[in-house]
Amino acid sequence: MPYSRVRLLSAVAVACVLPIQRVLAQADVASSLRGNQRPATPALDNITPTGTPLPQTPVTTGAATARRGVPHRDLSEPFAAISAGARSLGDSLVALARAQIGRRYRFGGSTPEHGFDCSGLVRYVMAALKIELPRTAHEQAKSGQTVPRDTAALQPGDLLMFGSTRHISHVGIYVGNGHFVQASSKAGRVVETPLIRPMVRGVKPWRAVRRVMPESNADSTWAIPELSLPDVSVGAG
Repeated sequence: MPYSRVRLLSAVAVACVLPIQRVLAQADVASSLRGNQRPATPALDNITPTGTPLPQTPVTTGAATARRGVPHRDLSEPFAAISAGARSLGDSLVALARAQIGRRYRFGGSTPEHGFDCSGLVRYVMAALKIELPRTAHEQAKSGQTVPRDTAALQPGDLLMFGSTRHISHVGIYVGNGHFVQASSKAGRVVETPLIRPMVRGVKPWRAVRRVMPESNADSTWAIPELSLPDVSVGAG
């Protein structure tokens, strides 16, 4: 009988101890799953770094950013862009005239969008530089001052007149180095043409020169070496 009591008490003790151990084990597992949080260490958090700081890459914006991408060209102010790099009014005129090369020829045209005829091109370029001219080549041949028909006397911006002895019917802008820019009906577009070239059918002969540029803007560096005219016709089309 005493032996039975001992067994009974042992069984009761085991039954009480096992649930307590199971609860403590579950508490340890939950703590391990939650992880251990870093204790606060004010002494370490307030340490000031020493030594040479690492170099910092500067942040680039604006133009530097644009250079890394596709170049952007602002076409809203072509005259301002030309004037900014020009040394004089004559240089601006030459640059603006050459900027129209490739525009289509259109009889009566006077704008880049709709095309140019010869006098429309001249009037457009000159008007952009505050030089007013009549509309037709025949009337433009009466503007400004007469200049000898001598290649050594030409200056960029001079107007070259073409046609018959009695009627001027074509005009171009001299741009230096023996070349001029014209809206050519024969080519069907604005082109830069040598002034001295063999005459072909349909090309009008060079008859006169008119200078509409202010004399104060003349530049002696514009003069080109004299070009002889042996057995060569000069004209435009």
